[in-house]
Amino acid sequence: SEQLEAAAATAGTQLLTCRGLAEAVAAAVAALAEAGSGLQKGPCEPAACLGGITLSAHLRSDAENGTTAAAVQGLLAAFSGLGMLLLSLATTLSSEVLSPLTELRYQLEADHERFRETLIKVQQQELQCSSALTESLQKRDKARAGLQGVLRDRDRKEREQGDKKKMNLGWLTKRKQDEAGDSKLRRAATAQTAAINELAERTDEAAVARMRAEEAAASLRQALLHVDFERKSLLEASLDKCASAWLEAASSLQGAAERFQGDAERLRRNCAESLGPAAAAVEDVVNAGS
Repeated sequence: SEQLEAAAATAGTQLLTCRGLAEAVAAAVAALAEAGSGLQKGPCEPAACLGGITLSAHLRSDAENGTTAAAVQGLLAAFSGLGMLLLSLATTLSSEVLSPLTELRYQLEADHERFRETLIKVQQQELQCSSALTESLQKRDKARAGLQGVLRDRDRKEREQGDKKKMNLGWLTKRKQDEAGDSKLRRAATAQTAAINELAERTDEAAVARMRAEEAAASLRQALLHVDFERKSLLEASLDKCASAWLEAASSLQGAAERFQGDAERLRRNCAESLGPAAAAVEDVVNAGS
């Protein structure tokens, strides 16, 4: 029907949207995982750019400048933490969005295919019952015509026998003719009764088949219309999980930002303290010269 076709078209578009979203999420998961893994592998160990000595070794040799070393190490730790954060987001997207979305699409498509197969099967049964009903109608009509023919033939013979009676036809001949006519009438009546009974059975079968076909079509249409609800329900749950993961990530980034601010403040104080003696020495030289 037109309603079923419209529902199928709408559901198809909605499932394509699910597929497109799953592909986009998969790409995001791959990008986040790659970036996170790269950050966790220690991108800040460029030994080749530091005369073959690792950055960690330089920091150990520069241990007397504790404030600077702590700030650099804090920055490196932030990179590693960012890598873990990206991997966590990738895991959340994969487990809470990509996997459920993919499973939902496959499950809905399988359900729709099952409903379609059922509908096709019952429609074929309906067609067979309809053909059988048509055949039974033809048998009924043929049996009815046969009975009417026998009745007309009997009426004709009765008229002929009335004429022959006037001609003084023997009673034995008349009896044989009556018995033959009665036998034909019984056979014709039996055939019509059988045809009527068969027609009643085929009518019931056709009605049941039609009802089953309508129920199958309604079930398929309902399943197709249910796609949007299933999709929204899944996205609602997935986005709630993503919101929690993103809030946790934001909190982690906020903590890293606060640590950066603390290191920057300590470096400012350290610079001011380092410039103090140097400024005093310069003032002494100026005063001596004057």
